Amino acid sequence: MVAVNFLAYVNISRGTADHICSALIQALENNLHMTKETIFSKLVGFGSDGASVMTGCKSGVSTRLKREQPLLFSMHCMAHRLELGFKAVVGENSFMTTFSELLFSIYNFYHSSALNRENLKSSCAAAGVKFLAPSRVGGTRWLPHTMLALKKLWSMYPALMQHFEQVRDMILQINTCRYFRISF
Repeated sequence: MVAVNFLAYVNISRGTADHICSALIQALENNLHMTKETIFSKLVGFGSDGASVMTGCKSGVSTRLKREQPLLFSMHCMAHRLELGFKAVVGENSFMTTFSELLFSIYNFYHSSALNRENLKSSCAAAGVKFLAPSRVGGTRWLPHTMLALKKLWSMYPALMQHFEQVRDMILQINTCRYFRISF
């Protein structure tokens, strides 16, 4: 059975390969109480998100580590690769692009307006559903963020529809008033 344990959380002053590599080695030295030589004699693998700062062939973190331990096996995290592949496929599908834009628009509509958020809370109370603030889609964990946004949308669907209808009716009233003002 594979177990994952976090050794340390380290703040770095800059996100360069040099700073990341130095912080990594220092964290290993401090927390495992080993010398740099002992660490590299035991180091067999390195996994990362695939960003060029981590995997760059000239000066990425894995390349720097391989200079000290040439037998080091470096790999791009499979979860990150899967998500990148999925995003590439979804990016070619116009329905999924439109769907993602819809989820982002709903998030933005409520995130950027306290009034809209409060009105949605009232609609949730009236519809008898739990209020869950709409989630942002995108970012580094696109799939889980999209799934969470979709679950929230689905659980509040009656309240969202009620609030959207209220907003639509209000916009129609405003536009009707403007029309009559212009026509006089």
